[in-house]
Amino acid sequence: MAPNLALVPSYAPPPNTEIWCCNNPKHYRKAIPTEGLEHFTRWFNLHSERHMRATYPKALEWYAAHAPKPIYLQHPLPDVPNSVTFPKDEILAYVGHRYIQFSGAWLMAYAEFLGLERVELYGFIISDRKGAYAWERPNFFYWVDRLQRRGIHVETQPEVWVGDCTIGSPDGYTGPLYGYETT
Repeated sequence: MAPNLALVPSYAPPPNTEIWCCNNPKHYRKAIPTEGLEHFTRWFNLHSERHMRATYPKALEWYAAHAPKPIYLQHPLPDVPNSVTFPKDEILAYVGHRYIQFSGAWLMAYAEFLGLERVELYGFIISDRKGAYAWERPNFFYWVDRLQRRGIHVETQPEVWVGDCTIGSPDGYTGPLYGYETT
């Protein structure tokens, strides 16, 4: 959750606009006023149930409190009545590869799968080239480039583009499928 998350407009979205959020709502509540956060239309958490319960169990309570808005998980959970299965297999078949290395890549792949015309990305800087985000960075640029090549307008914040902007490639990627094969 990068500091530019606070730049998300906190007003009600125009008609036919969706606001997607992902992972732990605690980070959003720190950056976005409550009235702005309530406008989300879909929430995604593609980590394993074990990971969510161990890392941020209160998030599951928050998800349950926000029915009937859909919460996309790997599989529905009984204690989150508004949870739905994320269409992982359909998306993978559509995109034709498994080069998905972080939550945002899943969301960009889903946006393409749904045929969206515009995507605005907040909460990303991924500037660390040595630590946890080093492998996400080329994956991020791959997905932005892919969406743009398919005619989807992608808006990002300027600080995302600082430094090396190497576009990754799905060719030969055999690493883990984020969330489903990672912790």
